[in-house]
Amino acid sequence: MILNIKVVPKSSKNSFSWYEQDKNIFKLCITAPPVDGKANEAIIEFLSDFFDIRKKQVQIETGKTAKLKRVKLDADEKYLLEKIKTIL
Repeated sequence: MILNIKVVPKSSKNSFSWYEQDKNIFKLCITAPPVDGKANEAIIEFLSDFFDIRKKQVQIETGKTAKLKRVKLDADEKYLLEKIKTIL
């Protein structure tokens, strides 16, 4: 499954929500700064914890240096959709 995520680094707390639901874009606020890949590492860690999957199942496909990222989750789509429903 591919997720389009707008990342907000250096946030006061980590959170995951809809950004533009009609365009299937999520918003991920993370406390890590966008320096030396720390924000990308935090994104992978947060998503692996949220979806209860291994870190190697989370890959940033595009946007490694941008705020809008395409992230691939290598897990059962039905399971992932159930987890996404928890933030609606």
